[in-house]
Amino acid sequence: MRWVLLWVVLVLAAATVLGLLGRSLWRKAKALTAEMTAASDRMSAVAASISELSQQAASIGEDARFAYGEPPGEPRGSRRAGRRRRT
Repeated sequence: MRWVLLWVVLVLAAATVLGLLGRSLWRKAKALTAEMTAASDRMSAVAASISELSQQAASIGEDARFAYGEPPGEPRGSRRAGRRRRT
């Protein structure tokens, strides 16, 4: 009879531990889902802002490459090619 009682206690303890681990995992999954939703909303706002800014830049005739340090008249990478020729 003692062995039966021991196994019942062990099985109940294992079920309790698994239940607690499962609950913890569920809560973490819910928190991750909420964080991913918030990040997705923020990225949508950033993408909308970028789209709006590029439309504004196009409407005033600005070249987008100018914002990255290359003058609008030069093709991409021409400064780098010029440096290679000089060395």
